[in-house]
Order: sequence, then structure tokens, then C-alpha cells
Amino acid sequence: MHSSNTLKNAVLDSCAIWILFQFSTDIRYTKGSDNTVADALSRIEIDEISPTVINFKEFASAQSDDEELQKILNSNDSSLEIEKHYFSLENVTFAAVYCSYGSQLC
Repeated sequence: MHSSNTLKNAVLDSCAIWILFQFSTDIRYTKGSDNTVADALSRIEIDEISPTVINFKEFASAQSDDEELQKILNSNDSSLEIEKHYFSLENVTFAAVYCSYGSQLC
């Protein structure tokens, strides 16, 4: 039994060595600007950065349809301090959005 384990380990070792020989061990430093692929992948495209635009009309509509928020607004036992904010829209209407005092959003 001992000899079969030794043979099995030798076969596994030779397979592992064969797999390792498939890879190059030539590791060299390449300056970022000379390595065009790495240089391109590490740069942030300015065109890709865009500010997030909040559609206050949709936001207010979603809040008015939210049953859980409506329950919180109508109950007196919530520890949340919620404030109503109005945002003007293009056509001179206003969107009412609720924010918590504790949040940094409003």
C-alpha cells in the first residue's frame, strides 16, 4: 500500500511540474507607459464620468406610491425625523421629496 501511494504522489508531482512548465517564468518590470494594455486599463476615461441626474418627479412619485413610507409618515411612533422638501421642475410645478434629518442627502 505504501508503494502505491508513493507512485501516485510521483505521478501527481510530475503532472504539477508539467503544468508549471506551460507558463513562462520570465518576469520583468515594464514601465506603465511602455505597457500599452496595462496603461490603457489603468486610466479613467473622462468621457465615462458623468454626474448622476436625479429625476425629482419620479423620486417624488415613487415616494408617494411607497406604502411603507406612507405608514411611517402617518404614524406618530416612528423615531425618524422626516422633513418634506420641495424641488421646482421645468414647468413650474414642484416635487415633494421626504428626507430624514439624520441623512446627509438634504
